Amino acid sequence: MDDTNNRKQTPIEELRQKVIKKLEANYAHGFMNLEEFEKQLEMVVHTTLLEDLSRISANLETISSDREAPRSNSVNTGDIEPDGTIFCFMGGVKRKGKWSPARNNKVFSLMGGIDLDFSEALLPPGETVFDFFCMMSG
Repeated sequence: MDDTNNRKQTPIEELRQKVIKKLEANYAHGFMNLEEFEKQLEMVVHTTLLEDLSRISANLETISSDREAPRSNSVNTGDIEPDGTIFCFMGGVKRKGKWSPARNNKVFSLMGGIDLDFSEALLPPGETVFDFFCMMSG
């Protein structure tokens, strides 16, 4: 019989799991960017010293479970179109700034160019799908 699920975690494994959860909460609440999160996570996963884990944990915000994550301005909570189409023929199409893509999007470009900038896009919660077809396009 396999005892891997029943074995007791060592103190460093327990602390590592707590620090990882704290890191995830800090990232989710916007206290760190993706690069900082990945760097800290790599250190937590690879360290063998309790002192390193304690130091990293001490530098993170303590976030209670009842604290709501800040609402992002880039989430579309209004009416969400189920399907959308972006078409370009021998020309150019740009979507940038605040724009709202549909849940499922078809993008067609024939001898043209399409530039989609999602940095300020109002994305619907959940999955947003883009299917592309480009022929002689950039």
